[in-house]
Amino acid sequence: MKGKYKGNSCGIRNYTDAENQTALLNFVKKIEVQNFLYFWVTFNRSCAPLNSCTFTMHKIYLERWMSNTFTFADVNIFATIVLNLGCGLLLLFIILFFLKPRVDFAKKIVFCTNEDGIIVYKFKFRNASVFMAYDINIELIRVRKEGFMRRTKRITLKTERITHMESLSRSLIFKRRHGLHAARTKSIEPLKDFFADPSVHLELRVTLRHGLSGLSAQHKHTYKTIDVFEEGDFAVGHSFEVLK
Repeated sequence: MKGKYKGNSCGIRNYTDAENQTALLNFVKKIEVQNFLYFWVTFNRSCAPLNSCTFTMHKIYLERWMSNTFTFADVNIFATIVLNLGCGLLLLFIILFFLKPRVDFAKKIVFCTNEDGIIVYKFKFRNASVFMAYDINIELIRVRKEGFMRRTKRITLKTERITHMESLSRSLIFKRRHGLHAARTKSIEPLKDFFADPSVHLELRVTLRHGLSGLSAQHKHTYKTIDVFEEGDFAVGHSFEVLK
């Protein structure tokens, strides 16, 4: 006995019942599970019922399709997607964690009096990455806390920009005496007097770009108490030692 879809949306030539059932199953397999209800309403509105395929037969084929939806191939595809996503996230973590610039700061602010009788305050930091750093910008900020507010003021430094710094590993391997991976800057502002106000602290901010990945990052060190000041000068090279 011949069955027939009616309407252009379902075809115009005659099919056998077996062909109708196969076509129905193949068509339903293309539909996502969440769209099943929409398909069912649309199908019954646009097509006449099959001659020997009752609602029960529709239900049987649909249940059979839904029970066999997740095959071994589907699991493999899902596992591949999860694996690729995991590898991508791992690579991103490696880039962001290991290939970003790193900076070490001296914990002390040293000061001495120059030949003009002016007190000079000095800061020191170094490139802690195994790769070179570029486009180094240095800022010294005075921060005053007023309740929930923070008032900031930029303090002038002698050196506020450095084009590049050598890598930590290269400087140590070749035993560079001058420690080209380290840098110093200074200010003649009365920094020690700022700490007469307990709500004030200093922030040394260093922004630089990684030599391999090109990633930029800002690092900062906070000086909170007057105990950070020490008279003398920094040793040359890698060390943060203060020489009297």
